[in-house]
Amino acid sequence: VEALGNFDGVEGQPEIFRWSRFDMVDHEANQIVNFEPKTHVTFDADSLTWQRKLKVRFEPIAWHKVEFECVDLNVKQSQLEAWAIRWMDPQNQRQVDNHGLGGRIHSLTYPKKKVNKQTFLVDFGSAPIQAFQELLQVLLLAGVKRVRIRTASLRSVETAESA
Repeated sequence: VEALGNFDGVEGQPEIFRWSRFDMVDHEANQIVNFEPKTHVTFDADSLTWQRKLKVRFEPIAWHKVEFECVDLNVKQSQLEAWAIRWMDPQNQRQVDNHGLGGRIHSLTYPKKKVNKQTFLVDFGSAPIQAFQELLQVLLLAGVKRVRIRTASLRSVETAESA
């Protein structure tokens, strides 16, 4: 449960962005198993202000594939890498529960520049809501003014259903 792997990354990017946890490794079948639920909680998109400074647009998400689209994220001056190390726990120091889950994120992509925004994806794995809240705080402290949080594939599914 929550096996850890290291993949080839882009030179110059911190190593933690190359790590990924898998939901399970089935040794008998010699395969990796990732849980991707077919359902999710549906709600109307909403906006709020985090800590009176960060404007957040919150759209439907799937915990295993959350996209953050940030305005004014300075990755090099952020604590994103430290947050990822804390919540991915690459040294496997966290206590696991009786199901083998350690309250860890499973992956984080390095932010990509997209016009005047930076985007990255997080698989929150078995991490608690505290990890999500701490990430919002990291973004706030990194100078992010606005963030859109969503799972893009849910957006396209909803659009397809209404068409």
